[in-house]
Amino acid sequence: MPRVPTYGQPQVQQRAIPGVRLNAAPSGRNGIGEGLQQLGADVGAVANAERQERERKAAELAAKERRRADQVAVLSAERELSDFQLQQETQIGNTKGKDAAGLPDTVVPGLDSKIQEIESRLSNDDQKFAFANMAANRRESLNRYLTRHVGEQIRNYDKQETDAFIANARDEAGIHYKDPQRIKDAVIRQRGAITDFARAHGMGDEFIQQAVSDAVSKTHKTVLDRYFANGESDAAEKYFKTSRGEMQADEATRVELTLEGLRVAKAQKAEAEARRAAAEAERRMRNAQAQFEAANSIISQGKTLSPQYVQQVANQVAGTPFAAAFQETLRQGPENAAFGSQPIAAQDEIINRLKAQSNAQGTDPAREKQIKQLEQIRDAAKRDYEDDPMSAAVERGVLPDLAQVNVASPQALAGTIQGRVMQAQLVQQQTGKPVSPLLRQEAEALSQQLSTLPVKQKTEAVALLSRSMPGPMAVALAQQIDAKDKSLALALTMGTAQTSQGRFTSELILSGAQAIKDKAVKVEQGAEAGWKAQIAKEIGEAYTNQKVRDNAIEASYFITAGLAAEGEVDPRRAVRLATGGIAEFNGSKIPLPYGVTQDQFEDSVRAVTPANVMNAQEKVYVNGQVVTMDAFIKAIPDSQLIDAGQGRYAVRAGGGVVTNDQGRAVVIKIGAPNAQ
Repeated sequence: MPRVPTYGQPQVQQRAIPGVRLNAAPSGRNGIGEGLQQLGADVGAVANAERQERERKAAELAAKERRRADQVAVLSAERELSDFQLQQETQIGNTKGKDAAGLPDTVVPGLDSKIQEIESRLSNDDQKFAFANMAANRRESLNRYLTRHVGEQIRNYDKQETDAFIANARDEAGIHYKDPQRIKDAVIRQRGAITDFARAHGMGDEFIQQAVSDAVSKTHKTVLDRYFANGESDAAEKYFKTSRGEMQADEATRVELTLEGLRVAKAQKAEAEARRAAAEAERRMRNAQAQFEAANSIISQGKTLSPQYVQQVANQVAGTPFAAAFQETLRQGPENAAFGSQPIAAQDEIINRLKAQSNAQGTDPAREKQIKQLEQIRDAAKRDYEDDPMSAAVERGVLPDLAQVNVASPQALAGTIQGRVMQAQLVQQQTGKPVSPLLRQEAEALSQQLSTLPVKQKTEAVALLSRSMPGPMAVALAQQIDAKDKSLALALTMGTAQTSQGRFTSELILSGAQAIKDKAVKVEQGAEAGWKAQIAKEIGEAYTNQKVRDNAIEASYFITAGLAAEGEVDPRRAVRLATGGIAEFNGSKIPLPYGVTQDQFEDSVRAVTPANVMNAQEKVYVNGQVVTMDAFIKAIPDSQLIDAGQGRYAVRAGGGVVTNDQGRAVVIKIGAPNAQ
């Protein structure tokens, strides 16, 4: 028989549906009433069943929502605990070394406290039960990470402290490198520390043996390094012989190489000491040179030296090559031993004198061999002095060493160059002409630095450097960098020369070169009307030296471009700025001194005195004939002059150049009348 489910507690029960009897409808009023009554009972039963079904579904939905609420509560609790755990793990990871030892005292209790706090906020046993299982897993995970981290940090800390202890013991051995007992004690302490560490961390005998061997080897190496640092190579070699058996192969090899290097260095040092002794002898030689040249000058004039003066010179040149030169001067011939260290002019003089003697007296193979040998010495000296004069001077002992200069910047160079300038003046005595105070490499470095500067800064640097050395020396520096940067070399040649407006002439050269490079000006060219053609015509044959003439043309060309960049094209003015001006004097062109007009120049020439004559005294030579100084001075205003450098002139007379008693052109210095 079908049953309709009913709802009750604690579960839904089933009951039988009331039976419906199908009897014939009673007749009459009583029958109808009974039928309606029965129908009402049946309808009530159905309604009751439907109500019970609705109540059942509502109960199921409420139970589902309660379960979801429990899940959300547990999920929120787990998220909160997860955040806390991440914070603790971050703290753990950031705690290093010995500080990690205290983590177990705070981390796990902190987690337990957090678990209890979160659990207290849960609302029923189901939530607490689920959270407890999850919390136990997280506690176990955190504990594993904590244990591993603390163990690693303690091991690392132990290793660091052990390594530091070993290093200190090794350093102590190095400090007391001459005390065998202190070295032995240091080794014993290292062996004990290594053994304790290894035993504490479960390492075997093989590790201990290797680590101790390495520590002992390094200790011996430290001791040897201290010997090396203190320059005690002999004692180091003796120590190495007794300790080599306890050293690692690679370290022993390095020590052997060091000892070999020190042996070589020792030999080199002895050689350097010998060279320094030779350099000191060369310094003494320069003092002797002054005495020798003074005596030689007196002898060349036909004068007799007093016995007292001979003794004085002999004392000064004793022990130097000039001793032999002095003796030979007295006997009219030098010894080869002194020859190579003498100035180039002195070498030429000796060779020429020997040749003259050979021509006058006859020669023989021994004399010819001597002359050839002396010429080889002189030619080598000339080549070296021409290539790099300061280096050549050091190589020949003219200078014991070079004064230090700072080429980091033009300003630094100008502030440190004076010592080198004084040395260059000594070298000039050897070469007979101005020399640059810089080595070739230093000049190239300076050129590279200046090439990167804007024109204005480059001009200021050129003026600063020009003020730091004599003008002829700056010209020699310019020649060093000529091939690298022509315009810069010409600017240095100008030095501190200025226009009438007080502007540096070098700035016009540099700005003109830059304008040409940038194609900022239109350069006029052509055989007749071009800038260079006009400049060359204006200069004419004022310079007998072709290179000097070419430089004057180039400087004028750059200045013309510099003026053109400012809106003025005037090659003639450019020539005046570059050369000082070109003037006709007694039928030939000559360059004027800077800042001197032609009238002033002519007045200065008429006012020349023997003080203006730079390299002759009492007499000069015209075509080999002796002319007194007074006669020479009187003839200068009517003679042709030949350029010999800014404000310096040789004198033409009798179809040739007036010379001194060394056969060199006599040079006079001309300036403004008030500068004579």
